[in-house]
Order: sequence, then structure tokens, then C-alpha cells
Amino acid sequence: MLPNNSPTTCSRSELNNQPALRFDGMNDLLTLPASPAQDSFCLIAVARTGIGHEVDPQGASGTGGVSGQRYLFGATHGGDLNGGAGLSIGTNGISVYEHGANYMPALAVFEGPVGAGFTIISVNYSNKQPFLYWQGNLVRAGVPSPRARVMAPTQIGSGAYGAFSGDVAEILVYDRALSETERRSLEEGLARKYALRLPSPLHTSFKLDADGEPLLLTRTDGVRSDEFPPVSLPLDVSFGRQPDGGSAGFFFADPTPGAPNATPGVTELLQGPQFSQAAGFHTNNFQLTLSVTNQDAAIHYTLDGSDPTESSPLFSGPILITNRTAAPNNLSLIPTVPSGYQPPTSLVFKGTVVRAKAFKTGAFPSATVTRTFFIDVKGRARYTVPVISLATESANFFDPNIGIYVPGNAPGGNYSQRGDNWERPVHVEFFETDGALALAQDVGVKIHGNTSQNFPIKGLDLDGTGGQGRQPFRHRIFPDRGRSEFEHFLLRPSGQDYYLALMRDEFMQSLAAEFGMETQAERLAVVFLNGEYWGLHYLKEKEDADFVAYYGDTSPDNLDYLEGYVVARAGDTQQYDAMMQFLQTHDLRDPANYAHVQTFMEVPNYIDYKVAEIFNYRWDIGNHRLWRPRTPGGRWRWLQFDNDVGFGGFAAVAPAWAFNMLAYDLEPNGPWTQYPLNDHNNPTTTYLLRTLMLNDTFKHDFINRFADLLNTIFLPSHLIDRLNQIAAVIAPEMPEHIRRWHAPGSVTEWNNNVQVLRDFAMNRPAYARQQIVSYFGLRGTANVSLAVSDTNHGSIKIDSLNVAAPTNASWTGVYFKDNPIALAALAKPGYRFAGWQGILGVNTNAMTLLLNGDLALTALFETDPDATPIPAPFDLARGDYSLTTWSATEPAGTYPSNMVFLQNAASDPALSAEPEAFWTLPYDRTNRSRINGLGDSGFAFLNTSDPQPDGGGYLGAAVLALKTVGVRTILVSWRGGTVMTNERIYAIRLQYRVGVTNSFADVLDANGAPVEYVRNPVVGHSQTLGPVQLPGEVNHQSYVQLRWRYYYLTGASGPRAELSVDDILVSAGVPAFTYVQPRPDGSVQFQIRGYPNRQYVIEASTNLAAWFALQTIAADTNGLFGFVETNSGIFDALFFRARTP
Repeated sequence: MLPNNSPTTCSRSELNNQPALRFDGMNDLLTLPASPAQDSFCLIAVARTGIGHEVDPQGASGTGGVSGQRYLFGATHGGDLNGGAGLSIGTNGISVYEHGANYMPALAVFEGPVGAGFTIISVNYSNKQPFLYWQGNLVRAGVPSPRARVMAPTQIGSGAYGAFSGDVAEILVYDRALSETERRSLEEGLARKYALRLPSPLHTSFKLDADGEPLLLTRTDGVRSDEFPPVSLPLDVSFGRQPDGGSAGFFFADPTPGAPNATPGVTELLQGPQFSQAAGFHTNNFQLTLSVTNQDAAIHYTLDGSDPTESSPLFSGPILITNRTAAPNNLSLIPTVPSGYQPPTSLVFKGTVVRAKAFKTGAFPSATVTRTFFIDVKGRARYTVPVISLATESANFFDPNIGIYVPGNAPGGNYSQRGDNWERPVHVEFFETDGALALAQDVGVKIHGNTSQNFPIKGLDLDGTGGQGRQPFRHRIFPDRGRSEFEHFLLRPSGQDYYLALMRDEFMQSLAAEFGMETQAERLAVVFLNGEYWGLHYLKEKEDADFVAYYGDTSPDNLDYLEGYVVARAGDTQQYDAMMQFLQTHDLRDPANYAHVQTFMEVPNYIDYKVAEIFNYRWDIGNHRLWRPRTPGGRWRWLQFDNDVGFGGFAAVAPAWAFNMLAYDLEPNGPWTQYPLNDHNNPTTTYLLRTLMLNDTFKHDFINRFADLLNTIFLPSHLIDRLNQIAAVIAPEMPEHIRRWHAPGSVTEWNNNVQVLRDFAMNRPAYARQQIVSYFGLRGTANVSLAVSDTNHGSIKIDSLNVAAPTNASWTGVYFKDNPIALAALAKPGYRFAGWQGILGVNTNAMTLLLNGDLALTALFETDPDATPIPAPFDLARGDYSLTTWSATEPAGTYPSNMVFLQNAASDPALSAEPEAFWTLPYDRTNRSRINGLGDSGFAFLNTSDPQPDGGGYLGAAVLALKTVGVRTILVSWRGGTVMTNERIYAIRLQYRVGVTNSFADVLDANGAPVEYVRNPVVGHSQTLGPVQLPGEVNHQSYVQLRWRYYYLTGASGPRAELSVDDILVSAGVPAFTYVQPRPDGSVQFQIRGYPNRQYVIEASTNLAAWFALQTIAADTNGLFGFVETNSGIFDALFFRARTP
């Protein structure tokens, strides 16, 4: 029955577009008229929750179920004798409870994690004993119930002591216990229906290492009955005795858990064939030889991408590998759309894909080994970008029944189908620009895209965990980012921009990255399919839960990730629904209500998202994604993605730069119908921005942030420079791509399409400003010119911009009249604010101004006589200085003790370029120029082509300050390392100076050479430098600085080397005797220099083996101390030493 408080229905695209019921965790409830069974029954549910529950110990007594539970099935009270069964689900586990008088124990408990995604949960009660299954596998055999009868539940979604919070897609209740086969068959059917993936059934309650681990079978009396030595096993192969009880061990392709080993077994596993040549690019033809280590094994191979069988050609002699371009085109002739397909009119470049497998009677075949070879006189230099080779049975892409790349026989086209049933196996090889084979593994592939799959060239989603190898991609695919492990990556041919400029999304995402939004890393690549040239695609991160978790520093199981209006890709929509309900029931003109909205969402992030959307003229505004961590303070953030229609692209209304996206995005009565396809501004999609704009603070911040971005990232010069950078990467590869796909139609057409982007960049800012003035009724704009008295002394912040080095020379921006601007003069350490020039009557460094006309201001700074040197010095006389760790989570603007990090204005700073500003940003950034905390590996510098948008420059240096009074010998050692090699070579040099005004000089080693670490060609290489002694001029000084200078050496193009500094140790020399003076009375006067104010023990010895203490002395403020020895004359020899206690 469905009472008034029944749950709501929602559609879940991740459930194969099947509906689900949402339970609110408070009082949503479905009730059955009577218990369907007792003692033996089965409950199966497809459900998910986003919150945890209390996990109680498993047992048959107690009342743990009365608190902290989330009952998907409520447990009916069974009175004094009987018990009602119930099921509580949380992200942290699953528990089966029974309910009776003074009785509510957890009889079966699985302590997770279960996660926040949809899963299949089954409880199979057999003669009053519950067996709990999760994702098709038995996770707990419960204890038998002590009650006379156990009744199946009648309540769904709630119980007497807790309500389920989450979504339920389907529930099955059977009035008997199901067999293993029945239950598993039902679970697999549900998995297919809802596009879920079940792991393979578990065969044991323990795990063994696939590389081999001993297995011992021991009786209860301690006697060992049997044992297996370590056996290395490939995927989906088992090992056992045959016949049962026999002594011989065999490998089996078909495991038989719980049954005799009756299937045929073999005694040998074959190794994969070995190739005589490395995969990749070669300049000359060659003969390829295949071999295998197993005696009498035969090798069969294919050259068409298919998996070899024993019917494939037998390798009996060398295979000639040549340039196959002269061979007829094959796959590229197959139409990939119902009509209008244009095959290449000339022969495309072709490589040779060799797939080989070993076979032998009485042994399992080896794994297939795949290698792709390209022959070209230019070798790897034929292409300037990475090369991806895909190898698969051609039917997997082009068969009308199962092929994923063709219209085929499925409704809407094979390429529009979704779910695991439309994933196909493929082998991927990833060749880096230096020729290295970075990845080679079996993976799964699906078509990627919501509409772009209808284009001739299609996006591909490669799933490392979906192939036979079932492992993520482990390679730093995007050198400018720190991420090195991916479950997925995309091969994306630029969506709706595939026939225009082939760069729109990549260009606009690169801009968004500058103002701190989460964006997909991208990298242009050339793709081959079964050796045939397949054109340009962008390697791209997939924006899934793992992507959000990585950049959001959270767990994939602990976030809400939404798409559109609004479907949950991970977690749920409850917090979004709550936010929208608040907006609909509260007046945002009230500051308190607006403040509450900011607890739901990160408003500055949303402003950035909408400003970018409006400026870029991205008209499909319903196509958005947002996420939040599932924490008490987790707030919504918006993601950049799928910008292919922006910047005057697909379906743009001409002239595109004049289109009023501000009015479009704020239209209350949409959608607009006057422009084809530009009709996504219905009231639902515009509601959030329209409602927020009712608040004056939001409107003020939106207008000024728009102005800030128009004055920086959206400047025509900056936009065109970025466009030219991206076009320069595409240009060398475009002629061959056009010959393959005829999209664009010619290189000239492509250049014209890129010019359309430049024209938009040049004209859009003026129109955007005028549309802001008109829509908000402002009086116009005014120029604001800012300068500082000395760029080394301070900077100016205007609204969200820190106009600082390297851009704090005289600067001019355009702002809006009637919208106040905030200005602040920010002094650098050692200086202080001294006033404003250009305005009267303002004596504070911060002010808010309402512009009536143009404004020119200069912030004045002066030396602060009371300032403490930065960094503060470490007193080396009190012990050694060491730095062994720096975390990525250290707060922005903090530094290791007695150190600072500095940045430069130049992108590739020479050694002579002096760092001029402090690094004040976080240490966990993953793109652009940055300093990263590496934990126990220290810290790292990395320059890229762009600085951070929020006050970052280029790197840089680390500076350590020391006080060396009383210290006469100083030794320094440190470890330099190569985190990423890359093409442009950098080094880190150790330098020093006394005071803060002298120039830095190089620290030299014993051979007179500078002490420095130079980028090593091996990733992960590290080297300890020193200990090296510092020059004598740094001894006995009140202030000394050591500097580790990261600087550019050579390399004309490409990404820069990322280098690290770790294990810094600065130590003072041991105490030294400064003089020994005999006295007339026969005694001896000693003077020693050590550390100021430190105590020392004076010890003596006659044999350098046994030492005895004479006295303890404290050094003075200069580190000097002395003593008189009166007994030395009675010994043949007497030795003295001073040590710290």
C-alpha cells in the first residue's frame, strides 16, 4: 500500500534510465498487508544510501537495533517467543536484525564499506539462519535465530527504530529460501537491468596472492592434512588436486567451488610470446621474430587486430614489418553514420598490429601479446603529439549487431546504446612524444557522448578496470598535473567542434583553470585503430566520481555528484533539493537568508561558472555538473565541461560576440524560441541565477567579478595568445586529419574557423560590458589605473584580483559605475603602507569607492624599521637544522620553519632572474606553475606555461635563514630529485648570502664547482648533495640566508622538469680547542669555542678508550669556555675532550 507519506519517484540515468524510489530517512514508508513467509525466505534489494548507520556486533542476544539504524526493511515485533527480521543499510555496512520482546540483536553483520552507489543486497533466511549477500557474494553467514519463529518483514523504508535514507530501484521477496543458482541468477539479471556490475563470485573466505602464497590445510587437532607450495596464477585460472585426494596438482580453466575438480586440468601455463623488436616507430623495414620459452609451444598470430586462435596463422618464420600505407584502406571505408559519410579519398597511413599467443597440447594458452609497429623515414618525429594504438576484433566496432561505432541494428544506432553490454574489449598502447611506450594493456571501451556519438568521428571511453587485466591506467598522462592513476580516460574528438576548430572545449576549460575551477586535463593525440590512421582526438580526463574525488580531496564514496537538472551520478540529490526548497520558500533580499544559502553552495565558484558561461556564449546551460563532499559543511561546486558550442561555435547566432547571454541566462519567461537550438533557458535552468540575483550582495559581487575577469583572463590579448598556443599544437597534424575525415573540409577552412575564435575574443569584451550596463541600469564604465611606489615593497588588491608581481607595474582595468569597488594596499614583509597618491582624505590601506569617472591611484610603501627579518633565523648554535617533510595539506601562506618560498615574474627564469615575491598559495595544486608538498619526499617546484590565477607567479626558490653566532664550521647536505623529467631542463642550485641586501653567491664543492642538482632523465631519481662546508664568511653572523634556486637551463619547447628538495640538514662543526697554554705552576690553560650558552662536559682519558668526567662548564654568549688542568704532570699522556651532556 502507498500511504500519504510514500516516497517520491525519480529517474536514474545511471540505472539504465530505470526509475527509483527515494526515501527521505524520516517517515517515508511502504507497508505490505501481511508477512509473506516465516523461517525461510529471501529478500533482494537494489538500493543505495548516502549515510552510515551504527554497526553492532554480530550475535543472537541484545538490543543493539534500537538505535542508530537505517531500516530498509523494518523488523516487526515478534512478542515474547518470535522475532521479526529487518535489514539496516549504511555506507559503512549492512546488518540483519530481529525484533521481539527485549530482543533486537544483529544476527548477520557486514562491516563495509558499502559506498554510496547502487548495490544489490540479498538476505537468504534458511531455517531461521540469515545469510547476507552483497554484490552477489556471501559476506556473512549469520548466527541461527533462537526465536520460535522468524517472520519476514512487512515494512519497507522504515522501522520502529530508524528510517532508510536513499533510493530503491527494486525489491524482490520470496516465500522460501533460494538456492545458490537461483539467487545468483536473479542478482545477475538485476545487474543487467540496472547497468550495474557484479564482481565474480568469491570461492573462498580467504585470499591468496596471485603471484603465489603457501596454502596449508590443518585439522582441528593441529595435524597438517595437506599443503600447496606458492603457485603463481593468471587471471581466471585455478589450481587444485585431481582426482580428489590425489597428489598431482593441475591448473583449471573452470573452477568448481564446493564440488570435485572434474573439469579437465593441465600441468603447464604458457608464457606470452616474446618479440624481437620494441613496439613503436622505426625508420626502416625489419624482420620480426617471435619466440616462447615453453618447450614445444606453437605461436599463432594475427595482423588484423583479432585475438589469435589455433586457426590463426602459425609463426614459422620472420614477419616482414613495412610501411603499409600502400595497402588498401579498410576500416576507414566503413560508414559510421546512416548517411553522408565521407571516406578518405586517399590512402591513410598504416602501422602493423601484431597479436601473438602461444598454444600447446596439455597446457593453457598464453595471454595474447600485442605490439604495434610504424615504419616511417621520420620515425617518431612523424607526429608531434602522443600516439594511441587500439587493437580489437573489427566486429567489436563495425559489426551491425555488436559493433559500437556504427548505426547497426539497434534503435537509434548501436553507438547510442549504453551499459556494460555495450562495452567491448580492446588493447591500448600509448606512445609518448619521446617514443617511450607508456601504457600497454587490455581494457574495455564504450562510445562516449550524449549527442556527439551521431557524428562520423566519435568519442571513446577507455576503462582500465573493465579489460581482462582489470587494472587502472598508471601513467602521468597529463604532465602538468600530478595525477598518475586513472580508471578511465577519454579519446574525444572535440564534440560539436569536430568539424570547426577542434579546440573549443579545451580552450575554454584552460581559461576556467586560470580562475581555479576544476577542469579536465587534455592533451592532443593521434589515434590508430587496428593499425589504420583514425585521426586527432584529445586525451581527456573523464569527469566521473574518481575525477571529483581526486581534485576535491575526498573519497568517491563520500560525495554527491549531479548532472543536468538534476540526476545523481554519485551520492544523491537530497542536499540540492534542500537548497532549492529553501530558495523557493525564502526571500533572498534578506541578508540572513542569503547567508544561509552560502552554507549550501560555494557562491564565488558559482559566480565564476556563470560568468564564464555568459562570456563564452555557451547556450546549452542545462548541461551542467556540480558536486559536494558528503560532510557536514560540504558545499556545491560547479565543474567546467562540454564547452563545444561556445565562443561562436555550433548553432551560434551571428554575430556571436553580440549575443546577449546575460539576458538569456536571466530570462524568467523562457525558453527563447526565436533562435534555433538557442532555447535552453527555460525557467528551471535559469532559476538559480535569477533568484540569487535578487540579493544585492550577490549582484554586486557578480558584476565586479565579471569586471575582474574582463580585465585579466578575458582580455583579447590573453585570449588570442591562448588560442594561438592551442592552434600551434594542432596545426602540424591537421592536414592528415582532414584527409581522413574531411572535417573541416581543408586546412584553409580550419584556419578560417580558428580566426572565428579570434574575432570573438577581440569583440566579445566590449559587448559583454555594454550588456552588463544595460541589464543592470548602470551609468557606464570607468578606467581604474593602479601603481605602487616600488614593486618590491607591495601590491594592490582590487576586488578579487591581487595585482601583484609579476603584474603590479602600472595597471589599468575597466570597472562599472554605480557598483562600488574594494581596494587594498598590501605591504610586503619588511615594509609598511605609507599612503595613497591620487585621492585625498584616505589614510587606511583598505577602502571602498563608488566610481563617478576615471581613477588613477598609487599605493605608497616605506621601510618598516620595526619589522623582523623574514624568514626568522634558526639559531644554529643551539643544534642542527633539518627539514625532512612538507605536506600538500599545509595551509596556504605558511612555510617550513625558518624558511620562505619565493616566485619569479619570468616563466623560464634564468639563474640571474631574482625571485621577487612570496609564494602564498596552497601546496596541493595540480595544474599550472606550483610548489607541491610531497610529504616525506620534501617539496617540489614546477613551472608551466601559465602562473596560478590567484596571485601566483613562476618558480622560484626556497630560502632558509640562520643565525651562526658562535659557530665556526657549517656543513650543509640535501637531496635533490626528479619528480617529472619533461623536455625543458631545470636545475636547483644552492646559494648563500650574509644579511638581506648582499647578492647571493654560489656554494662551491671541494672542486670549486657550484653545488646543484640537474634534472635527471629518470623519473624518481634522487641524489644527496654534500655535506659541503659553507665559506668562512658566514660564520659568527647574526643573519645568513641559504637559497635553493630552481632555474631554467635548456630546452626550447615542451613541459618543464619538476624537481624536488628534501632532507635538508645544516649542522655546525664540533667544539674546537682554540688554544692550549702551559702555566708556570705546571698546570695547563684550555680555551674552547662551542655554542653560545650551552653546557659542556669536560672529560679526560689516558688511553682514548676509558673516559672520566672532570667538570661541566657553560659557554658564554660568544660560545667560549675554558678550564685549567692541574694533574696532567702525573700521567705519561692525558687526552681531553668536550661534549654536550
